[in-house]
Amino acid sequence: DGGWRSPGLSKEYKATPGMTYTVGFWVKNDGAEFRAKIGGVTATKGQYETIVRSSETITTWKHYEHEYTMPPGFKKIRFELNILRPGTFWIDDVTISGIQ
Repeated sequence: DGGWRSPGLSKEYKATPGMTYTVGFWVKNDGAEFRAKIGGVTATKGQYETIVRSSETITTWKHYEHEYTMPPGFKKIRFELNILRPGTFWIDDVTISGIQ
């Protein structure tokens, strides 16, 4: 059900506890089931929110956007996308930005 056993991508960035961040990305999908998550992480734990979990066929680029507030005690934010069922999947223009 995802995680380190599923193909995908992830990236961590420095973040400020209590600050709200917006993550956005574009996808197309043909047959795959995918899940995207955002969360605060430490070396031993994470506190994630699911942005989307879908097996919907998406033939034109679809934009997803989600706001996430960093929990206390977490100084890194992690974006993770896993392919849960094989198919043809495209992702483009992943952005994470802080909201002032």
